[in-house]
Amino acid sequence: MIEQSIFKIRIKFIKNLKNKKSSVFIKYGLLKLFMVGYSVFLALIVSFKRINPIKV
Repeated sequence: MIEQSIFKIRIKFIKNLKNKKSSVFIKYGLLKLFMVGYSVFLALIVSFKRINPIKV
């Protein structure tokens, strides 16, 4: 599901590169992509810590 959304964002990104008005889309599209990737990364870290608690 996440891969499909990233693929759709890439398709929109490539299509909008042809237009000169795409600078706003590029900024916000990359920001959304970064936020999605970061949230997934944090979710993986939290779930990993819950499954395997680190003993110090």
